[in-house]
Amino acid sequence: MLIDFNDLKENIIPGMNNGSGTMSVRMYNDENYRIILTKIHAGSSIGLHAQNSEHSIINTGDGDLTLLTIVVAK
Repeated sequence: MLIDFNDLKENIIPGMNNGSGTMSVRMYNDENYRIILTKIHAGSSIGLHAQNSEHSIINTGDGDLTLLTIVVAK
């Protein structure tokens, strides 16, 4: 499988899970996976939330924090 994230629409999400600031995402979905390229912009965060474990992510740097998230369908 080859995914070109540049071909996917970029969405801006403010305050994800009651976090602060904004993040930009490009997302691929099919019946098996959700693959998400995320940029948490400087000073922004994803708030505390639970999946199988509880976590939050805070970008304390001066530039974007880039994440690649893969969610497997249950």
